[in-house]
Amino acid sequence: MWDLSTGFAVIAVIMLVGEIISSKTGGKLPQMFIVATLFLFGYWTFLPKDILSISGLNVVAEICKLFILIHVGSMFNIKSLIKDWRVVVTTLCAIAGILALVLTVGTLIFGKEIAIIGAAPLTGGGMAAMIMNEGAIALGKNSLGVVAFVIFIMQGFVGFPVTAFFLRKEGERLAEEIRKNPSLIHEVKGEESQDQATSKKRIYEYVPKKICTPTYYLTIMGVLGCLGLIIFKLLNGVVDRSIIMIIVGITASQIGIIPPNPMNKADSAGILNLALFASFMSGFADTTPASIGQMVVIVFGLLIIATIGILIFSIPVGKKFGYSTWMASAIGLNCFLGFPYNYNLTNEAVAVVAKTEEEKAYLTEQMLPKMIIGSVVAVTLVSCIVAGFLVKML
Repeated sequence: MWDLSTGFAVIAVIMLVGEIISSKTGGKLPQMFIVATLFLFGYWTFLPKDILSISGLNVVAEICKLFILIHVGSMFNIKSLIKDWRVVVTTLCAIAGILALVLTVGTLIFGKEIAIIGAAPLTGGGMAAMIMNEGAIALGKNSLGVVAFVIFIMQGFVGFPVTAFFLRKEGERLAEEIRKNPSLIHEVKGEESQDQATSKKRIYEYVPKKICTPTYYLTIMGVLGCLGLIIFKLLNGVVDRSIIMIIVGITASQIGIIPPNPMNKADSAGILNLALFASFMSGFADTTPASIGQMVVIVFGLLIIATIGILIFSIPVGKKFGYSTWMASAIGLNCFLGFPYNYNLTNEAVAVVAKTEEEKAYLTEQMLPKMIIGSVVAVTLVSCIVAGFLVKML
């Protein structure tokens, strides 16, 4: 019954159902939570334990891991981060708070291995969870690796409502401020477009458009991935592979070899992301209802500890930079969200609070860029680097 086509079709249906339900609930039920629930039910009933191997998606996922890490590096915009350095520092302090409390309090309560495996995904999510899971599997500790994915899946249940609360309070504060002083409302000056107009042409912009096909971008990504693996081997594994791939992506983007988000231009993001997300589920194959129940208790304990760490570290620093308690907290909590969830939550808060289009524009301008930059720093970049270091401590 089970062959390559059947296995792929079943996995694709599961992923689609998760996507539809997540969309219908406005992201309140994350796609990965639905997908994980369906996979668990499937593994405990009718799905073969090796369905990912049967479907061939395991091989695709291995390629995808290299491409996505390079893709992540390409999104690192040095100019934006320098301009918004206060947001960057506040976010880094939130990450420091997570690591400080989880690696101390978490170790005392749950043990050293659980604290280490959980700390990385708590700083940012999916790719960090993948790195920690791979490290655990390499050590023959598959069940430990599952903890990282359960954290990735469950962190939205804490992050969504708490961040929504802080964003709404910040929106109310700003709205009250501009109602007392309407002169604060100003038009967006379009500095970003001016910068683009005066910036130098990048190397990839000289490549004729008729050559810039999906095959071209896949080739570039493949060559960069090969280069990253050569560097990894030359360093004898001293630096984790994920960190090297991110650095390769950053370097290639800054030099101008690849544009930001190259996977999107390769028209391959869909199949590659499907394979990557599906590969996360392999760790659930040998779980039982009892073991999952125990993990959920541990995960929520770590999430509470991490949330306290975020608030303790990000609020004082944010206040020194002129941010309110609400804004500093929301920036720090990007570790539990990332794009597009922070985007949706910010827009929802603005829509609830703003009474006029002018107020809406002002609140959006004051809140949204900070949230986006915070997620780029935490979820896109730093969490992968943190995972690359912590995986060596397992």
